[in-house]
Amino acid sequence: MQRDYINAVKALSDSEIRVMRLQQKRGELITINEAKAMITKILTPILVELRKLIDQARDDDAFKSLLRAAGNDPVMQKAQDFIFASETWDSAQRWFNENGFTLPLSMLVIADSFLQSGSMLRFLRQRFKEVTTSQRWT
Repeated sequence: MQRDYINAVKALSDSEIRVMRLQQKRGELITINEAKAMITKILTPILVELRKLIDQARDDDAFKSLLRAAGNDPVMQKAQDFIFASETWDSAQRWFNENGFTLPLSMLVIADSFLQSGSMLRFLRQRFKEVTTSQRWT
């Protein structure tokens, strides 16, 4: 019998003990660590092959030319905007709001940090005597 891997697990939450488990369709309960191991086993060979393709594309002038040309395509532009928003801007905006910032220049610095490093780096923040609202209460 062929398994339905896409719909094989669903998330269940237990609010009393705040433990999440995944349940396979056959009714087996597995822990998060078991689920991570299963997902890693499935995805690792795919990621290895994807890495090879990415490495090949890096040196493929025809591919790079097509990618540059795609920059004029509204679908590609929308995809790029979506990725920027979800990977950079939204996270920066959330951090900006949660830490009590109000000035546009602050948002610019925070967004740049998220763009360059994916977060506000703790070691860098510790170099400044000023603290954010969230640091005052922790």
